[in-house]
Amino acid sequence: MTDAPVGKPRLTITMIAFAVLGLGIPAVAIAVAYKSCMGTTVRGAIALTGAGDPWKARLLGCAAEADGRTAALDAGGAPVVRATLDPIDGPRLELAAPGRPPIVLTAATCPGLVVTQRVAGKRDDGSAILDGSFAVACAVPAGHPLAGARVDGDGWWNSCKLSN
Repeated sequence: MTDAPVGKPRLTITMIAFAVLGLGIPAVAIAVAYKSCMGTTVRGAIALTGAGDPWKARLLGCAAEADGRTAALDAGGAPVVRATLDPIDGPRLELAAPGRPPIVLTAATCPGLVVTQRVAGKRDDGSAILDGSFAVACAVPAGHPLAGARVDGDGWWNSCKLSN
């Protein structure tokens, strides 16, 4: 007979599987929660139409700027949008479409501009961690070389930090 001695539990495949799942599932959940809470998240898109070839960009990353009130959003390279919420001048959006002159939109030149932003925390060096969003739908202001072209887009970001 192959009975296990009394007092010594016998490990079975089922017991080992439950142990692996019991430890593995919480470890994966903790890793996912850490990534979602600690990492930077950016979603959005922006488009410039009516100025030659249409230009569109999907926003992929961000960095807070040293002023603590501007988020620089990029499409996988250099920043293409800078969203600022100035306490005196209000919202400001700077668009840097490649091969075109920079476009600066403010509440006075673009009634369809909305920028919300908050300081979500501070890093050890004292720099701000920014959360925010923007929405824009308006024509490029008169006096600009691309006057009359349209800028449309929206996006949001969480945990944008000063780049090192």
